[in-house]
Amino acid sequence: MSAVDLHARKVKSHEEYIQNISDITMSFSQSEKEKILACTKQADEFYKKMKSVIYSNASNDSVSEYYKLLDGERIAGFPWKFGLTHKKDKKDYEDGLPHTRKDIIFLSKEQLVYNDIDLTNTLIHEKLHIYQRYNKVLMQQIIKDMNYAILDMNTLNKNEKELIRCNPDLDGNIYYDRLSNKMMICKYNSTTPKNISDVEISNFSIEHPYEMMAYEIASLFYKENLNTYKNI
Repeated sequence: MSAVDLHARKVKSHEEYIQNISDITMSFSQSEKEKILACTKQADEFYKKMKSVIYSNASNDSVSEYYKLLDGERIAGFPWKFGLTHKKDKKDYEDGLPHTRKDIIFLSKEQLVYNDIDLTNTLIHEKLHIYQRYNKVLMQQIIKDMNYAILDMNTLNKNEKELIRCNPDLDGNIYYDRLSNKMMICKYNSTTPKNISDVEISNFSIEHPYEMMAYEIASLFYKENLNTYKNI
C-alpha cells in the first residue's frame, strides 16, 4: 500500500495496519454462524445453477456472454472461510467493508445484520473474487473478451499513480477499454483521503474488470429473488 492508502486507513505504517487488524478480530456467535451457514447454502445453490441463469438473461445488456466461461459448480465447491472484525477505539479493518485475502472472506459485524438476501449477495460477490484470484489464466481470457487490456503504468504520471486506491480483491493491474481507451481506475480525491471510500468514483463496478464481473454476477441473484417475490 502507498502512503496515501495508509492515510486513508488512519495508520502511519504497514506494521501499525497489521497490529490494528489483530486488535479488532473476534469470534462469530452461534446465531451469526447459523445465519452465515444459511446464506452460504443459498450462494452455492445460486452458483450451481448460475450457467442456466446467465443463459436465461443473455439478452439483458447487464449480463455478458463471456460470463458463460465461469464454472459455477467449481465456484460452489470452494470451501467457505471467514474472518470477523469489528470497530474498536476508532480502529477498523478496511473501513468495515467486505473483502477477501487469499481464500478468506472478511466481514464486519455490520454485514451480519444484513437481511439474508443482502448478505447472500455479498457472499456471492466475494466468493467470485476468490475464484478470480486462483484462476488467473481464465480471468485474463475473460478480460480480453471484455475488450479490456492491461495498462502500461509508465503512461501514468507520478501524481496519478500515488492516488490509485489499493483494493485487496483485485490483481494489481490497471485496465483500459481497448475500444474507447477509457481506464478502469479508482483514485482518491486527494493525497489525504478521509477513508478508503473518499474516491473519485461512486460506481465501483468500473474500478476493475474483477469488480464488474462480481457486481454483475451478484446482480443476477438479486434479480432472481425479485422475480420470486413478484410471483407470490
